[in-house]
Amino acid sequence: MDALRGGALNVPKILMIINFFPPAGGGGVYRPLSFVKYLSRLSWSVTVVTPRPGEFWISDPGLEKEIPPGVRVVRTDSLSGLRFLRSFRGGPARVSSRRSSGGFAALRRLGELFLVPDTYVGWVPFAAREAERLCREERFDVVYSTSPPDSSHLVARRVVRVSGIPWVADFRDPWFNLRLREPPTPLHRALHERLERSVSRADLVLVTTEAHERMLGERYPGCRIERIPNGFDEEDFAREPGARPPADPFTVTHCGMLTLGRSTRPFLEGLAAFARRVPAAARAMRVVFIGPRESANEEWVKRFDLGGCQAL
Repeated sequence: MDALRGGALNVPKILMIINFFPPAGGGGVYRPLSFVKYLSRLSWSVTVVTPRPGEFWISDPGLEKEIPPGVRVVRTDSLSGLRFLRSFRGGPARVSSRRSSGGFAALRRLGELFLVPDTYVGWVPFAAREAERLCREERFDVVYSTSPPDSSHLVARRVVRVSGIPWVADFRDPWFNLRLREPPTPLHRALHERLERSVSRADLVLVTTEAHERMLGERYPGCRIERIPNGFDEEDFAREPGARPPADPFTVTHCGMLTLGRSTRPFLEGLAAFARRVPAAARAMRVVFIGPRESANEEWVKRFDLGGCQAL
């Protein structure tokens, strides 16, 4: 970051384009939220542009207390998929940690066909307009964007083209609908490749893994890449010093999302086989899945008759 401060004589200012931000929840919130928290502690003036609450299907209002008081959060409108569903249903969208596997899969396929790079692209015009207004009113030293969703980078790209401010593009995951999912047509692949290439021209690209660093370096030789792995916040663990899990029952816990191909099925099949062979041991254990999921995971629990030792 020091190399991108642009010679500012006073407190350095950063404009952060973050789609998943509290009260939104889920794994994608923690990395940018931590950047916000610790940059603020390092005397950076932080401004976050993010959608209004209710634009994401996972909510965790408790995370709002992690936002430092001095951080300015500018919330905008958005034409997200959740907003569309809310309008279609004629009422407020129910925020839940569970969604229908079949219904979501169908909507995802439609989104991949008609919305590029992702279903959050409807936020781009609102966020870009607000970010450009902020840049006209004051001078920022850095613009930061983070993905997924990859459309957040399109906001930053538009802003830096107008303002000339240095740009840091943070990839928490590789370009989603190009690297983690197969594009529906060759045309879509070409569009995603073109967009990824344009983001690789940022002044600095951040990645989380060695594999992604290597892939981008080979594909875009002129790309300036730094790897900042994901980690943990020691302060979260200092709140409960010496905490130990109970010895009984034996508990297996999975924390994280069970979506987009991540399924409990292989594990539950193995657990069912174990329960048939050693029923007493299976009855004495407990399996807990904590986090957002698709409904198919609960269907596997019923199919394998594991309700006695498993909780979602």
